Amino acid sequence: MLMATDDDIDTSRIAALCHKLGRLCSEKEIDEWHVQPPPAAVEECKLTLIGKIPSNPSFNFQAFKSVLTRAWKSEKVDIIQREEGIYLAKFRSQAEKQRILETGPWQFSGHLINFKPWVANTPLHCYDFSTCAFWVKVIGLPLE
Repeated sequence: MLMATDDDIDTSRIAALCHKLGRLCSEKEIDEWHVQPPPAAVEECKLTLIGKIPSNPSFNFQAFKSVLTRAWKSEKVDIIQREEGIYLAKFRSQAEKQRILETGPWQFSGHLINFKPWVANTPLHCYDFSTCAFWVKVIGLPLE
C-alpha cells in the first residue's frame, strides 16, 4: 500500500490549480510598441499633479473640486477622478502647479490629499503615496 506524502498532495493541488487557470502564456510573438505620445499630451502631463486621499473616504466629488479650486485660488485647474481614488489636477502653467505642490499638504473634509508630480512612463498604480512632506514648527527649542 502506497501512502501519499504532504509534498505529493501539495504538488497535486498546485497542478490542479494551474490546470484550472488555463494557459497563461501565448506562443504568439509579442510586438513591441515604439509609438511616441503626441507632444501636446506630454506637455499636458507635465502640468499635472497626481493625488490620492490615503484614507479613501467616500464624498461628493463636485464639492471636492469646488473646495480645492477655492483653496488654491485658481479657476484654471481641471480636476478629474481616476481609478482607485486617484485624482488628476491639470494646471494651465508650470508656476501654478509648482505653487500648489510647494504650499501643501492639502486636505479635504479633514482628510489628507497627497499630491505627487507626474513622472513620465509611470502608470498611476505605481505612484507611491505612502509619504508626505510636512512643515513642523517647534516652539521653545534652545538656539544651539
